[in-house]
Amino acid sequence: MGSLTSRTPNTVRLSAFKKGKPTMYMSESTLLWLLEGISERNFHYADTGEDIDPTTLIPKGDLEVTATLKETWESYENVLRIALIEWLIVPENFSGLSADSAESMADALIVNHDAPYAVFMTLNGEGVGIWDGRWGEMLTDAQIESLSKHLKGRLHDFADGCGSGSDNEALDEATYKRTPVQRCQDELIAAERERLDAEIWRKHN
Repeated sequence: MGSLTSRTPNTVRLSAFKKGKPTMYMSESTLLWLLEGISERNFHYADTGEDIDPTTLIPKGDLEVTATLKETWESYENVLRIALIEWLIVPENFSGLSADSAESMADALIVNHDAPYAVFMTLNGEGVGIWDGRWGEMLTDAQIESLSKHLKGRLHDFADGCGSGSDNEALDEATYKRTPVQRCQDELIAAERERLDAEIWRKHN
């Protein structure tokens, strides 16, 4: 099996992790690529009669990684790091690791081995993930299966196979000119106006 720390780590980001400060490792270009995929899905839904008004969607070329999306992703990566350490430090999962070694390996998986993206895709049940061979030199199939189960249980609030979770919601919201909450507020306001108009009409007729 290859070493989890076989590549030189990004010491600035590792330092930020170890100090417990929020930091986003995954590149904005990768987040934007994920965002474009969600945008294409939403435009497809709008074209096929789903309850989506295409005029509320941001054109693909105008999409950007929002501050909310960055903040959500930073939270995800920090909880992911903790979840990896929790699994690595259990002797039955990965024997012979001290707490410091478990932290170093978790950092290496995040910084050098694409963990934020690979785990996110695993959580969503996509066609790629930590099981597709990318970690095959570091972990056995049995270890990957065990780790996948642990991560799905630990990170389900961020993403799951049903497309819910804060990561998925933040990606979806970033494709709209108005967020779902704003759209809901607008709909409530419109409904209240209709109710008041109807009440006024009844009083004068």
